[in-house]
Amino acid sequence: TDAPRLLRQAMPGAELVLAEMSSVPAIPSFFLVCSREMKVAYLVMPGTRKLSDLVTDFNATEEAFGDGFGHRGMVEAARWMHEQVGPALIRLYTSGYRITLLGHSLGAGVGALLTLILRPHISSLCCYGFGTPACVDENLMPQLLNCMVSVVNRDDLVPRLSVNSVQGLLESVLCPGQVAKTQAWMKEDWQAVKDFERIIELRRRGQKEAEGDSSASPSNDVIEDESMKLMMLMEAGVDRTRALRALRSEHGDLNSAMLRATAEMETSEAAEAEVPTAPPPAPIQRLGGFFQEMSQQAQHMTQLGASRLQGIHLGPRPPDDPDSAPSAPPPPAPPVPRPPQMQLLIPGEVIHLYRRNGLARAAKCAANHETFTRIIPS
Repeated sequence: TDAPRLLRQAMPGAELVLAEMSSVPAIPSFFLVCSREMKVAYLVMPGTRKLSDLVTDFNATEEAFGDGFGHRGMVEAARWMHEQVGPALIRLYTSGYRITLLGHSLGAGVGALLTLILRPHISSLCCYGFGTPACVDENLMPQLLNCMVSVVNRDDLVPRLSVNSVQGLLESVLCPGQVAKTQAWMKEDWQAVKDFERIIELRRRGQKEAEGDSSASPSNDVIEDESMKLMMLMEAGVDRTRALRALRSEHGDLNSAMLRATAEMETSEAAEAEVPTAPPPAPIQRLGGFFQEMSQQAQHMTQLGASRLQGIHLGPRPPDDPDSAPSAPPPPAPPVPRPPQMQLLIPGEVIHLYRRNGLARAAKCAANHETFTRIIPS
């Protein structure tokens, strides 16, 4: 790679201590750089580069982490970094080096969680993230406010991507009312296109008849003439069955057949529009129904297997004791409570870069601000 060359340009005199260009999920790429003169060490973590990084990104459910919850894929990557690179960072800190974490996108999220792990051992540790994704909950946020800075550039999508924001986007775009409106608009536009094509076709046929082109058609080949008219009707947008029926009803008159087929199509489309249709289920309902069906099938298979195993005994069966009553089965263990789908936030102090009146501006924003928790299509 070009890491040593770029390092010599960015930090003359610095040394590349450790490096990892990973292609395995939950193992991030990183570069550990040190400067002996300035007594500083930088752990640089790039963003998503390969398909393995996408696997880490999409593992977006919450995972218990410290006093709260975090992005599962990034939590696993941060724990791996703590095991592999943590001892070297602690060693450098005890040797008098100032440790700084730098990350972009996926690397920034991993750096934020790694900062929470190493902060008790490295009191002066700080992290700077660019395009940092939402990876911590509100319980972990206070611990990062004094040691983490996240920079969000204008309308960058990565900091706004989370399970909740994507679900909200799907609900707003795929809600029944919006789907019905979109279908009605598309139907009107398509009908206008077909009407325009029919008008052009009728004018072209009329001009040919006025010029006497219709007399040039062979009168002794009725089948070929009917096939040509049928093809013209199909080119104008009429399906084959309706075009053939219209031609035979109008005794081969092309203009009358075109008008009859057009009227039949409009009548059938109006009848289909009047039939009430059930609104499509919301995305969350479709997902819920799918998982409920899978759960019922798994429960059915479990009961079926248990019923087949009831008559099978391994070894001699002990004699029945009439004095002993059958022991009651132990009560099922209570299910582990799972927290509801929580809102993950951008870690640390958030700096938002934006433009107003042609000028670039920067402002501190709350991580739970609406501009970071929603995806608004433009």
